[in-house]
Amino acid sequence: MHPFIHPLSAAVDPAWESKSDWEIYKGIASVFSEVCVGHLGQETDVVLHPLQHDSPAELAQPFDILDWRKGECELIPGKTAPNIVVVERDYPATYERFTSLGPLLDKLGNGGKGIAWNTQDEVDFLGKLNYTRKPTVRWRC
Repeated sequence: MHPFIHPLSAAVDPAWESKSDWEIYKGIASVFSEVCVGHLGQETDVVLHPLQHDSPAELAQPFDILDWRKGECELIPGKTAPNIVVVERDYPATYERFTSLGPLLDKLGNGGKGIAWNTQDEVDFLGKLNYTRKPTVRWRC
């Protein structure tokens, strides 16, 4: 089991009237966006984001890992300690965000395993192939 869904290809085609994982999660996001109004709104959290495997942050410690908690080095977020990240959550916009190509892909490009590449052509193509919408106030980037 993967801890994520594959929105572009099914591992096994859904049988008869069953739905794909994408359709199931899209339905959950839609109902959640409706029922959370009045209970959950826009929240700001500060979270620790660990140094990712095969990333420039991991490569910043080439020989030995020093522990800032033991006083072996200075606490430097993203180098000797996890990144400290502000996460803005907008629970009523969960469905809108789940079913849209977000502005950060357009702004930052794509990447994984320590490699980054520009996906501007693909983002433009998807915008022409489907439809685009203007980011709302909820989309801060």
